[in-house]
Amino acid sequence: MIFVIRSDGRILLQHRSPSKTIFPDCWDSSSSFHVTFGESYEQAARRELREETGISAPLTYLGKFSYHIPPENEIVAVFSCRSDDPIKIDLSESSGASFHTKDEVNAIASSEKAAPWLTRGWNILTDGRI
Repeated sequence: MIFVIRSDGRILLQHRSPSKTIFPDCWDSSSSFHVTFGESYEQAARRELREETGISAPLTYLGKFSYHIPPENEIVAVFSCRSDDPIKIDLSESSGASFHTKDEVNAIASSEKAAPWLTRGWNILTDGRI
């Protein structure tokens, strides 16, 4: 997962499509990814960030966590990047996206409106004292 952070500190969150089978209509990180064979976590993160948001920016690796919420069973790498570039959301991946203050993301991440992995990734990001 990747968190895009603007120079004013606002964080981009995507809103999962209501048609998603897993956690529909929930808030998610700026971009999420699955690693394909032969890819590193960072390569997969760069690819998906570009595909889902149109952003190409240097990534900072923050950590990993694992979770198991059937049918999901994954290891998630967490990255952040700083960018003020225009966002081009892939609407086949989400129903929209918007920038939020840290306090707003804290409220979203601790609510039932958040995909569970958003909460875990947000905790890793904020432990780094964004």
